Amino acid sequence: DMFVDLLRSAHGEKLLRMKAVVKLSDNPDRPLVLHGVQNIFHTPERLAAWPDPSDQRTRMVLITKDLPEAFVQDLFAAFTGAP
Repeated sequence: DMFVDLLRSAHGEKLLRMKAVVKLSDNPDRPLVLHGVQNIFHTPERLAAWPDPSDQRTRMVLITKDLPEAFVQDLFAAFTGAP
């Protein structure tokens, strides 16, 4: 939520759509689903289980306008503390 809020507050007009399935440490067997279109973001929901039990990776798809992919990747890496 905090990463999406940061992206929306800084570049909300450039964020057209976002979909994500996220693995969280507090309940890794039940992924969190995020979905938003422009300024309308639905309340995050937990799935009962992963759609594909053999693939439990976090996935995030952003459709943007005039926002380079590298910028979003670098922002996410900085937010999560990844090198």
